[in-house]
Amino acid sequence: MSGSTASVLGQRFTLDSLRAVMNDPDYAPLALLSAGLVGSLAGVYRFAHALVTDGVYQTLLRADKQTLHRRAAAWFAQGKPVLAAEHLERAADSGAAAAFLVAARALADAAGRERGAVHAAALRTVLETARKGGVDPLHTRLRGCAGYRRGQLLRGI
Repeated sequence: MSGSTASVLGQRFTLDSLRAVMNDPDYAPLALLSAGLVGSLAGVYRFAHALVTDGVYQTLLRADKQTLHRRAAAWFAQGKPVLAAEHLERAADSGAAAAFLVAARALADAAGRERGAVHAAALRTVLETARKGGVDPLHTRLRGCAGYRRGQLLRGI
């Protein structure tokens, strides 16, 4: 059953995720390793080949797949909302659409934070360059902010 459970997680998986989906906190994949079905590198397990993953997955009954995908979704819900939504979709769960919305919002928030950090770093660099070159930093900052609002940070300076 462990190989089938692992196949629900995909070609790569962690021991923690496998244990969570199996509901067995003490499980050790020794049989999978010794049979050569999976290998391990730096705490990440990987099926020997995608065909092995697919073949093992196809042995599961639909009801078992749905149950295991729901467990996987619960495992991924906290830190990986996209994976959680995908597992709910594979489980044909009615909550999949809402999970995809949560995942989309999380990705948009992360992209916005990253974009804001890049803009702030660019503005700091421009201001420091202006200070070193003897340009009035307040004037540079005001022009930069005006350009920032138009989405043209560097053109506004």
